[in-house]
Amino acid sequence: AAFTPQMVADVENALAVVIGDVRGQIVPLVDAFGVSDFRLNSALGRSDGKVYENYLQWAMEDPLNQEETGSAIRTDWFNKYYKPVLQNDTTTTRTPRL
Repeated sequence: AAFTPQMVADVENALAVVIGDVRGQIVPLVDAFGVSDFRLNSALGRSDGKVYENYLQWAMEDPLNQEETGSAIRTDWFNKYYKPVLQNDTTTTRTPRL
C-alpha cells in the first residue's frame, strides 16, 4: 500500500520528536554498547575527543590529497566523466562510482 503525504509527514514529525528525546543520551548510549572508534568509523564520534586532529589526519591520508596520486586520480576522473560532456560526446560518458 502507498503512503499518503499526510502519513509521511506524520512519520517525519514523530521521528523528529524521538530524535529530540534521545539527542542528549545518544553518546552515552553508543558508549554503553562499547562500539569502538574503528567500528564507528567516525571522525566526530571519538572517544579520545581529538575530533579535529583525527579529521585532519583522515584528509591527509586520503588518496586524493596525496602527492602524485591525487593529481592522477583527478585527471582520470576529469577524462572519464567531465571531458566527454564538455566535448558533447555522450557515447563515452559514464556514471561516476562514488
